[in-house]
Amino acid sequence: MSPPKKLCFVVGPIGRVGTPERIHADWLNEGIIKPLFKEHFESFSTVRADEISVPGMIDAQVINHLFDAELVISDMSFRNANAFYEMGIRHAVQKPIIHMYKSGEEIPFDVQPYRAIEFALTHPSDLVRAKEALRVAIERALDAAYKPDNPVIRARGFAELEKTATPPEKALLDRLSLIETRLSSLATKSTRAPRRAPKNYDQIFWIYGTEKITSEQFNEFVNVALDFMSPKSIQLSQSDGTIEIELDVEKKEAIMSLLNHTMPEKLPWFKEASDSIPF
Repeated sequence: MSPPKKLCFVVGPIGRVGTPERIHADWLNEGIIKPLFKEHFESFSTVRADEISVPGMIDAQVINHLFDAELVISDMSFRNANAFYEMGIRHAVQKPIIHMYKSGEEIPFDVQPYRAIEFALTHPSDLVRAKEALRVAIERALDAAYKPDNPVIRARGFAELEKTATPPEKALLDRLSLIETRLSSLATKSTRAPRRAPKNYDQIFWIYGTEKITSEQFNEFVNVALDFMSPKSIQLSQSDGTIEIELDVEKKEAIMSLLNHTMPEKLPWFKEASDSIPF
């Protein structure tokens, strides 16, 4: 008799049959997740909430799966409230979870610093890329040395640290808290209105990476930028992956030199800063 299979529980927007959410969910589940597990992770079975066949209350079964599953894949597309509630439960359980989201969508600030797989469904090659990215993420999550990281784990870690922190350590925690607050404020500004051409080009610079800049790299840049400049705003373009930074400066050449000589040393992915409009 073969051993029982491990469980990968899939959460995300499902929607009614025929809705954009349902079509999206079915493509992700049947076009990416299930074929990938069948080919590379045969010791697992995958279950989405609407596929639970055991009699009983569905909400209790979902929560039990969130607690007990060896792995959870969470689709953050469409910012579905139920999906984020379920993702929060899994975060609290402190077990492996993989985040995914539909290409072109803005993911909430609280989870931006954590690795997430951006995927598209507009071309057959999109499925190939998504499956490969997911395969790598699953292998990492199942590694014996892997330690889950999410906002809940991070917050609890800070709480425990504050109990025994020395004065210098508390000062560092205060500094980190300030940076988090400023990042949150900048992220809020960047989602209030679509990206547009600025009026004062003398104070605008664009930051480029070796590839499309990710949300994780954006947060990394902001942390470094806050140390030596006082930006009016910093925004990440989801469409072309550039960073737009507005500075209250008079000497453009000086700040350009600072960006192009300081950033490459601190951020390996940094390519260049430019005052040329990227569109």
